Amino acid sequence: MSDESARTIRHPNFDAIRLLDEQIKAHPGKIAHGQWTLLRHMYVDVFVANGGELLDLVNLVDLPLGFDIELIQNVRPSPAREEYIGEVFRTLHNYVAATGTLIDQTHRVKERYEGSEFETEYAERLSVLNANSTSPLLKKLRNFMLHRSLPDFGFTHQTRPAGGTSEFLVWLKVESLLAWDGWNVADRTYLNGQEDGKLVIAPVVSEHLGLLGEFHDWVQAQFESLHGTEVDEANALMRQRAELLLGGPVAPPPPADAPPGAFKVRPEGE
Repeated sequence: MSDESARTIRHPNFDAIRLLDEQIKAHPGKIAHGQWTLLRHMYVDVFVANGGELLDLVNLVDLPLGFDIELIQNVRPSPAREEYIGEVFRTLHNYVAATGTLIDQTHRVKERYEGSEFETEYAERLSVLNANSTSPLLKKLRNFMLHRSLPDFGFTHQTRPAGGTSEFLVWLKVESLLAWDGWNVADRTYLNGQEDGKLVIAPVVSEHLGLLGEFHDWVQAQFESLHGTEVDEANALMRQRAELLLGGPVAPPPPADAPPGAFKVRPEGE
């Protein structure tokens, strides 16, 4: 192959495109969009996903008779029961760990808006969230599980003979939780108030998911008012880049109900 044929072809707008790349990368709208997108992934794809996986595991309703007996029998080793217990520990650990991570990452985003109306309302809503016992409790359960041990847990088994099905309540043993000195007075009061000394996992996690869901829906809804103008500016730069790269104007994005092919890139002179 000759040197001539191996020569790289340089785009005629290379310098202008490179300049726009630098401007886009440093633009506040681009930076904010990236940060908030990562926070949304943390909430939806990590926190909510882990919560759903845990609830699927502990909401044991209408079990086949064979499986419910396997969970409670104690006359022989039960690989199925051991596997189930391990999955409960894994998913509970993942959920409380995701809770702490989500809280920390959300606070880091909020710190960029010191003195703003967003920060003021954020603090007010966070105060309401923390007034509910399940929010601080599950954050501290993370510390319990990460730094002390896995908690003791068990099943409460209820059989419905008419339908041949069973219901299990999966719970944490309050006594084992209270052995830790990391709970405050409100936490201990809440734990001591659990019936029969059992903290049932499913309703606590369901309530917690709902509370944090409402809070984070509000947080994400503030992005447009905080950064909408900046994002529009960044998008305009990206549009300029596309036009330079393609050699012609780029049509605006089509409406959601537009027929296929209604909009396209229009080269110069078409």
